[in-house]
Amino acid sequence: MGAIAQRSIGYERFDDEGNVTRAGIDGAFGVKYLRGTDGKRLKQKIGKNKWKPLTDYNQVEPKDGYDVYTTIDVNIQDIAHHSLLGAVGVLRG
Repeated sequence: MGAIAQRSIGYERFDDEGNVTRAGIDGAFGVKYLRGTDGKRLKQKIGKNKWKPLTDYNQVEPKDGYDVYTTIDVNIQDIAHHSLLGAVGVLRG
């Protein structure tokens, strides 16, 4: 789907100053609902590239975000996308 669905499904972009732009479904629901939370586990390095977990007492399990179900029809989205591109091309002449 690439560029066709990017505006609908969404994306997240950061500029050089650290400002963020969120668009589409991801922009509307991403931060609050779709993004889960990271887990945490303390480990101790015991050798070259070898780690062992410390006690489970300090472990925090990751939590998944919520799911979003849409009724986006990819074929209709494609037709609308190309129609708009054509109209913009005509207007720019």
